[in-house]
Amino acid sequence: MHWTLVTALKTVPAESIVVSSDDADALAYARNLDVSVIQRPAELARDNTPIGPVVRHALNETGSQAAIVLQVTSPFRRSHHIADAIRQFSRDGRPLASVVRAEHPIEWHCEWPADSEELKFVHQTSGSLRRQECKPWYRLNGAIFLASAQTWSDQDALMGVHGLRPFLMDPASSLDIDSEWDLAFGEFLVATGRAQVGQ
Repeated sequence: MHWTLVTALKTVPAESIVVSSDDADALAYARNLDVSVIQRPAELARDNTPIGPVVRHALNETGSQAAIVLQVTSPFRRSHHIADAIRQFSRDGRPLASVVRAEHPIEWHCEWPADSEELKFVHQTSGSLRRQECKPWYRLNGAIFLASAQTWSDQDALMGVHGLRPFLMDPASSLDIDSEWDLAFGEFLVATGRAQVGQ
């Protein structure tokens, strides 16, 4: 959470930042940085709680007309990404989500059903599977989600929203820390100067 707040504070005023959590230590830490806090209800703090209800709760508490979600698992997101996303949204109010070019072509992705010994490819093709001949694909990186209160009002996530605009980020800034391997790789990026936090 620290690096997300440090980065956000370089972009927007503290009074515009809200931390939603059910963790007392996290809320206390956020207060020390002079940002607003919202005590998240227990029913919105489960591991399987989608982001939409959490954002709606925060919007109801603050009365804001829009929300940008900065998940703490994306510490390499930089302040200029936040600023650029806000500028992009301000032009026409279209919802946006940050993306990064997919590491591998979609043509290489497949399902392995538990009851089968046969792979089922997500994108069927009869052509070449060489990387150089596959068109680029993009995936959500989880770093930035931005939409109006109206858009958030009936969405559990932004993936299915009509007109969702991509906000492209580079691979290093897109690393999402969800596992011990992610953490080790992130530490490697910092140690070798390939990525920075709090910028």
